[in-house]
Amino acid sequence: MSQAHILIVEDDLPLAEVMGRVLSKAGYTVSIESRGDHALNRVEELRPQLVILDWMLPGLDGIEVCKRLRASYQGRILMLTAKESDADQILGFEVGADDYVVKPIQSRLLLARVQAHLRRAQLS
Repeated sequence: MSQAHILIVEDDLPLAEVMGRVLSKAGYTVSIESRGDHALNRVEELRPQLVILDWMLPGLDGIEVCKRLRASYQGRILMLTAKESDADQILGFEVGADDYVVKPIQSRLLLARVQAHLRRAQLS
């Protein structure tokens, strides 16, 4: 099941690197993008099975990225953000996120969520 490609779209580079290490150690191929306006091309180029997407990004926010991705991207989108209100979470789901996780998150829990999404993606 490992070997799936995950794109982390996060402008907090230390956080992105920690997530990347955790996911790489679990056997996933990981790429990191720090700008929302570059994320769309990276998804098209890399074709990851899952995108971990922050909301507050330079260039283009995560909500707009998610909205645009959903026009053609069939993989899983996990929003990981500090925006925690019910309205923010609902908006994330409405624009196409498969999951919405509020920062901070424990590494093991993030890994478990990623594994669950990729497992479900394989079944569909």
